[in-house]
Amino acid sequence: MKIFDNLKNRLLFSLFTITAFIFSIFGYLFFIEVQKNYEKSTENLLTTVIKDLRYEYIFEINNAFEFEDVKNEFEIDELFVQIVKSQNGTYSILSKSKDLKNLQLPVANIDVKNLKYRKIYFSNERIGDFNIKMANSLIFHDKDSNIILQCAVKKEGTTVLQTFKQNLIVSFLILVILILAIVNYIISKTLNQTRQVSQEVKSIKIDGKLHSINKTKIAPQIDEMIETFNFLINELQTSFQKMQEFGHNASHELKTPLTIIKNEVDIGLLNNISDEEYRQILQNISIEIDNLNEIINALLFLSSSQKDHINEKFEPIYIDELLEEVLDKNRSFAQTKNIKYTILSFEPVTQSGDAELLKIALSNIVDNAIKYSNQNSHIEIELSKQFVCIRDFGIGMDANEITKIFDKFYRIKPNQHTAKGFGLGLAITKNILQLHNFEIKITSELNKGTEFKILFH
Repeated sequence: MKIFDNLKNRLLFSLFTITAFIFSIFGYLFFIEVQKNYEKSTENLLTTVIKDLRYEYIFEINNAFEFEDVKNEFEIDELFVQIVKSQNGTYSILSKSKDLKNLQLPVANIDVKNLKYRKIYFSNERIGDFNIKMANSLIFHDKDSNIILQCAVKKEGTTVLQTFKQNLIVSFLILVILILAIVNYIISKTLNQTRQVSQEVKSIKIDGKLHSINKTKIAPQIDEMIETFNFLINELQTSFQKMQEFGHNASHELKTPLTIIKNEVDIGLLNNISDEEYRQILQNISIEIDNLNEIINALLFLSSSQKDHINEKFEPIYIDELLEEVLDKNRSFAQTKNIKYTILSFEPVTQSGDAELLKIALSNIVDNAIKYSNQNSHIEIELSKQFVCIRDFGIGMDANEITKIFDKFYRIKPNQHTAKGFGLGLAITKNILQLHNFEIKITSELNKGTEFKILFH
């Protein structure tokens, strides 16, 4: 992709510019520092030599001056030493080292009037074909004359420094190229991962299936974006899946009541029916409309419930009071089958949740227990701080049905014609309990009964 190649080229150019600028500044400062240290070391050497010679100087000029001993002592290849006498504005050389041969150190620039006794003055000079670093020091003076000690060494370091400067430039260029090569490798690898991520994003289809993009494990910022994108795409896929389910469920379950309503209307359009038959038709239509409304509300809840949105409305609720209200609400239904409640335990329990939703979940379980209980039986209720248990002694179910009991539109086969319902109650119940992080367990035995146990977190 051109966009990634252009991005890489821009990054490399920017990095090269910045790196070259930084290294140029660093190299310049480093070279200046090295040059200063060389100058300082040369001056320190000349200072030591002058101090040594100054103490060995013998004022009787005819005595030999041991310049060679000093040169050997400090391991100097060539040492230029010269003793100059200044008198009445003229200079005369009293003595000089063998290394000077037919040359002499410059004396014309010596400002005798401003020389201080035993203080050392440095200057850069040139004699013959080479540059020197020279030090001057006044070692004797009276009214008529002054004796000046001059020491110098070749500035061979100038050539060394020039070579060092060239090597430094070459080294920095090699270092910059090496860094750019490494960075180019890292950027290329990162951009290749980014290109791959881009291709994976393009290949994702909104089909309700789970999709996720693998993290690069190279760039934390990109991995963070991938994590956010995975979250968003999964939310989108979940919403799409619920829309699909809603459409499928609606088309599956709404056909029957709509067909009944259509048939009733067709009958009502006949001419030869009585007022009583009209009234019965309208009653049947009203019942089916109520059924439609109930089905639509259930489907809307199953397709739109979002955990994070519902959790925001959670508050402390009293489970014991909620369960008591549910039992009272279903008491009249239980009485139609002469079913009684048996309370085994009923502790006060407080949990965080949505009272209305939990009321629906508990009511569905109690309603189911009554619906599938035998006539003249009872339902056992247990409530503790760890769980709530609702146990009936009815038709029960086998293991195969237990695995399907929470599926939408599933109804127990022996009673699918005698028990009213749409097979959505327990699906809604499970959804509500999952939203509250509650766990539900079912144990059942055919023709003996069923136990629903809700475990609190």
